[in-house]
Order: sequence, then C-alpha cells, then structure tokens
Amino acid sequence: MQSSVPIFEYALILENQCKQALLEEEEKKRKKEKPEEAKRVDQRIRKHLHEQLLAEQAQLEMAQIAEQETDRQLISEASEKLSEAGQGKANNLQGAKVEQAMLSVGNKKLADYIA
Repeated sequence: MQSSVPIFEYALILENQCKQALLEEEEKKRKKEKPEEAKRVDQRIRKHLHEQLLAEQAQLEMAQIAEQETDRQLISEASEKLSEAGQGKANNLQGAKVEQAMLSVGNKKLADYIA
C-alpha cells in the first residue's frame, strides 16, 4: 500500500516555506514604517503561524496513525492467512509466499514508523 503522507508532508513544507518568505518580506516593509506597530504585528503573525503549524502537525499525525492502523490490519490479515496455510487449511504454497511477503513489508513499514 503506497501512502500519500510523504507527498502531504512535502506539500506542507513547501507551503510553509512560501508563507515564511512572504512573512519575511512583509516584516521588512513594516520595519521601515512603524517599529512598535511592526513588533505587535510580528507577534500576532508568529502566534498565528505557530497555531497553524500545530494544527498541521496534528493533522499529519492523524494521517500517520490512520496509515499505521491500516498497516496493522493488513499485517494481521496476512498473518492469519499465513497461519492457515501453515496448518494445511490452504494447500497453496504460492499464496503462503505472497502472505509472507505482505507480512514482511507491513512489519518493515511499522518498524520505520517506530524508528
């Protein structure tokens, strides 16, 4: 199962870089105008960006948790089928090999999450 989470992360990074560049440009303009007002605006912008970053991070974590749960379900299913194949319920050696491969991939993905 291929995940769209890395693409999502990349999109968030690009979006944040663009926002940061725009903010830096606006900050330069404001610093030329009124230092005190610019400082207040800067604080509000930083607070807003921080809140937005936290929300995006929570959304990303939720997507990763959902993917991990899907992976766990697939691992469980593959493990169950592999067990059935080993008990002689399914005399399909090729099917057992496929399930073993699925199980290995799923376990590797979960290990990557933990690392």
